[in-house]
Amino acid sequence: HLQRQGHSALHKAAWGGHIALIRYLRDEHGLMDDRQDDAGNFAADLADMANTIRHTNVAKFLRLECSPARAKSCSILGVTMNAPPDEIRKAYLAKARVYHPDRQYVGPSAEQKVDLQSDKGADIHQLNGNCVLEFSTLRRAYEHLQFENGIGSQSNPAHSLNLMLDLNSTSDESALQTTNHDSDDLFKARLVAVLLEYGDKGLALCNIKKKWFQVWPGTPFPPDLCTEKTKKKGFLANYIVQHAGDVVELQYPNDQTGNALVVP
Repeated sequence: HLQRQGHSALHKAAWGGHIALIRYLRDEHGLMDDRQDDAGNFAADLADMANTIRHTNVAKFLRLECSPARAKSCSILGVTMNAPPDEIRKAYLAKARVYHPDRQYVGPSAEQKVDLQSDKGADIHQLNGNCVLEFSTLRRAYEHLQFENGIGSQSNPAHSLNLMLDLNSTSDESALQTTNHDSDDLFKARLVAVLLEYGDKGLALCNIKKKWFQVWPGTPFPPDLCTEKTKKKGFLANYIVQHAGDVVELQYPNDQTGNALVVP
């Protein structure tokens, strides 16, 4: 059941930092972190945004124990989501004995020749190819669970700085390495990420800073916006126009009584 903003019960539990509830939803109701909300966030993304030690552990649990990637690997090997390493290895070896290419048909026996140009011969070659594919799938699932801990990759692409810079036609690699948060390229990229979930509706100018720290926890608001002079009316609006006016638009209410909106 989806709630406001497309949030599932797993999203709510992640935002609240409740690992026990998340485990219950997984074990008793089969919920996986495989659904994005209206803003493109997985449950793990919401836990990241909360930016506390508890929520960091929740995000880690979601990616390790509740990912669709882990569920798929477990399904391929025929084991449960919480199967121990020895059980995973046992299941893999059992299936590998059946699907390993070396154990499949390699040619006609002396007693029963097969015309390799016939349809039957073609089917056998197709069978061999399918077995190779099947074994590769088994091996990848085993390696994913045993050597990568079954970790998933749930992450809202809008929170990727590299992607945001690409979206804004920024190809200078040095921009990614700078620690100067005053950089126009970095500011524009991060600002667009903050606004993406609101689309054409935009985000109220007065809420920009609050949303910034949700999307970019640990990343300071641009220094120029953290001084006393920013309290002056219109400073933030002028800053955004000056430093990101080519990628966002400020829309003002007709009656001059409502909030100005920032729209990507």
